[in-house]
Amino acid sequence: MVDKYRYGVVKVKASLMDVDDSQRFALKRVGGVLGDTVSRIFLIPDDIQLWALHYAMTTAFGFLNEHLHAFRLTEEDFRRLTDDEAGGWMELCGKLFRSPFMDDEDVFWCDDYSYGNFKNWRRKKYTGPYEYKGQCETYSYCQTSVREFFNPEEEFFVGYSTSDYDKKEYICRVSSREEDISGAKCERFEKFKFKDLTIDMLERIYLERNVNEVLEPLTVRELMDIYTDRLIYNYDFGDDWQIMLEFSRDVYGSKEERKCLESHRPVMLYADGLNLVEDVGSVHGFAAFLLSLYGSPRDIARYSGRQDYMAYSDEFENTGCEQYEDRESSLEWAYGLEWSEKNPKLENWF
Repeated sequence: MVDKYRYGVVKVKASLMDVDDSQRFALKRVGGVLGDTVSRIFLIPDDIQLWALHYAMTTAFGFLNEHLHAFRLTEEDFRRLTDDEAGGWMELCGKLFRSPFMDDEDVFWCDDYSYGNFKNWRRKKYTGPYEYKGQCETYSYCQTSVREFFNPEEEFFVGYSTSDYDKKEYICRVSSREEDISGAKCERFEKFKFKDLTIDMLERIYLERNVNEVLEPLTVRELMDIYTDRLIYNYDFGDDWQIMLEFSRDVYGSKEERKCLESHRPVMLYADGLNLVEDVGSVHGFAAFLLSLYGSPRDIARYSGRQDYMAYSDEFENTGCEQYEDRESSLEWAYGLEWSEKNPKLENWF
């Protein structure tokens, strides 16, 4: 069956990150989570490009595409693939990494929704065939823009200071100008060629965009074949939702696989937990929101860390849930963001 197509199928496990024990309690108690966190497992065509996968991710978790996003490598993969050096990062710009000098208009070229049915518009985005129509996520553009700003042989100054807290030395400033280091009151400095800066040093240079943003014209197949089988999806840089994506070819000719091939778009296999909510304050805010709607006052007190939660009554004082005290208005607000107490059926998800 797969041989009929120019693409195969990849399984994605997407798991909400940075969930602590108290938030996990809330997600399990009233958020419908059976495992450790909100997660989704779905199939995708392996020729899907990352810009299109973004729209599938917003659908899978209930986001409305109202905020910025990026795909990033894990810290381990970032250091491994760059050899932990700025020179290694520079060589991969345009192959794996975006140029940090792109502006938002260039990055979000595909956000062209103006009117009509939003869900139909979004469905077309994650349905193949996939074609990158931007201008700046190309090898020539990325290499030119990066090398206009950075010369591999240019000298950089790295300033260090000692922490009063633990007495350890840390990087306080990185700049191509020595006067910037002295102005930052660094205790000492060292000189490096740009190509020899470590990733920690590179990340201290002020840039408009994160140096660990992955090119979105990349297909998942290219990513898996050459670089890695996992990514971090970062949505809404204010709330800072982070979702780990793990890719595998663990598929065996199921009807869902055939549906993915025939429709050339994702197919949901499993969903653990309710959809997330835009503008709720990431994991902490979402947990507080759920508990204030569906948890008992005792649950809310326990979530907030109060030691006297067994005797806690109906007040919301010092719980962190005051903004959701009015259940009806909170629900009206969430419904306005297309949130629901029930997730769609698996077959209707995408």
